[in-house]
Amino acid sequence: MLAWGHWAYIRLSMSAQLRLTLLLLLLPASICYATEVPHWLPQYQLELKLDLKSKRLWGVEKVTFHNRHDRTANELVFNAYARYKIPEADSIKLAKTLELLRSNPSDGIDWIGERLQVQAVFTQDARGIQRAIPFVWRKDIHTALEVSLPTPVNKNESVTIEIHFTLDLPEKEGRWGHREGITFLTHAIPALAYYDETGWQPTPFVAWHQPFFQEAGIYNVRLTLPEDQKVACTGTILAESPLGDGTKLVSIASCCAREFSFCCSNRYQEWTRTVERTRVRVLALPEHAAMAERCLEVACEAIPLYNRWFGPYPFGDFCIAESHFAWNGNECSGMVMIDSRVMKLTPIMSRYIDHLISHETLHQWWYNIVGTNGYKETFMDEGVACYYTAKVLQKKFGRNSKLLQYPFGQDVLPNVKHEDYRFYGMYGTLARKEENVNVQENGKIRNIHTLFSMNYDRGAKIFNMIEERLGEEALFDFMRLLYAKYQFRILFVKDFQSELETYTGRSWQEFFNRWLYNVGSSDWKLNDVSLSKGDGSTVRATIRVQQLSEFTEPTYLGFKFKGDKEYSLRVPVRPGEIL
Repeated sequence: MLAWGHWAYIRLSMSAQLRLTLLLLLLPASICYATEVPHWLPQYQLELKLDLKSKRLWGVEKVTFHNRHDRTANELVFNAYARYKIPEADSIKLAKTLELLRSNPSDGIDWIGERLQVQAVFTQDARGIQRAIPFVWRKDIHTALEVSLPTPVNKNESVTIEIHFTLDLPEKEGRWGHREGITFLTHAIPALAYYDETGWQPTPFVAWHQPFFQEAGIYNVRLTLPEDQKVACTGTILAESPLGDGTKLVSIASCCAREFSFCCSNRYQEWTRTVERTRVRVLALPEHAAMAERCLEVACEAIPLYNRWFGPYPFGDFCIAESHFAWNGNECSGMVMIDSRVMKLTPIMSRYIDHLISHETLHQWWYNIVGTNGYKETFMDEGVACYYTAKVLQKKFGRNSKLLQYPFGQDVLPNVKHEDYRFYGMYGTLARKEENVNVQENGKIRNIHTLFSMNYDRGAKIFNMIEERLGEEALFDFMRLLYAKYQFRILFVKDFQSELETYTGRSWQEFFNRWLYNVGSSDWKLNDVSLSKGDGSTVRATIRVQQLSEFTEPTYLGFKFKGDKEYSLRVPVRPGEIL
């Protein structure tokens, strides 16, 4: 059986086929600089066709699964998030969440849902004959596609199947759709769920966050779409070949990625610069040229910094694309999507762009290359991203810098400082007594503010406490070791603790129990200060401090002397060392 994608390839000229073949032969050296890619990663070959008149994507997905575990696989299970349909019980909560994100619920809620439809799944025998195999949508997780295998797959064995699907693109903001001339798609194509000795672990879709938990995969993609479309995508565009009917074939390869994403528009303009082996591309609408150039500048400053802090970005391409969704930035594999409203911001908000682009770019290291369990352990990548994003801004602008940059003569107007912006949500959550533990399922967290407060804001605080115990350089060294070891793998919180204990030679169990698996805080109060004359010209100061909350975390007591603008003396307060 020939899919339409095979016909598209046959229609290429012989010279175009030869160029594509040569590019494929050069693929590993040209787009990926990783020293080691696990041989057992799943492989995805995608044949996609986008029709913008019908707002529909046709797809043929060939997937190869390698079983590296003792547990025999009798089925394959996929996260197929574009199958999502909003449960009626969640509609009010989702609408309120969009309002909190300053978005009109009618712009982002897709009441129809189930945009992904699977027509058939095939396997192929040793003689090359395809036959259909059964599949079902699981009842416990309606976005989990379960495919029954004709033959069990034992350890060190592989199986290849082919999924035929269609995806309708709603005129809505979000992860997949088409709006105001931009088509966008991320985490919409079925991807294998995580598999280990306990079996398959699909994660339900959470519309207001990123519940993504899956192995990296090796993707090769052939995308047919209208010839006037400019594409931003995961991976490297190897070739673009006109097909003679108003469409073109775009051949895309990615060494490794957590998912395949792309945006396209016939109005995109492109801004490009190369920094330390990586070509950075920004694709945005022409009326947002100034902001596109700012995004390019910030990304090109951040990438060399992260290369030094963690380890080299292993790919030849990185994209930033204007899109439409209710939040401000969205990390994808090899790509960042930025909401169109951000691209319209005034230059007064330029430092916010530093914050946003630095944060989303960092997720290429901690989400894409080092994977995490985004459904249960959001802290493991968002805490890292928030903590090191703050370091970027502190390095560039100083500690607690002003975010708003008014024109000369208007700096008397109210401003927002970066530390206040970072932590106002967490302090509000603590005041309302709505805090949750960090390590738990997204679905059990009350709302998006609590998730942000605990996993982003409190998560960054936790990394700050780890740095306090290790020292800044030792923490950098530790994170470089983690990055090298867990590239294209999953870093769980338990692994993070184990590696930290190995690195330091001591237990961190009490620390993790307190800050990740329990609710509580540390709250020091300055009770009183008394002064008395000492010998000669000296003054004796007696200061009483009290810790009021659940955990007695070490702190510092700062002193300012006459004329000081900053604390010139910092005295450590260590009432019983925790570590």
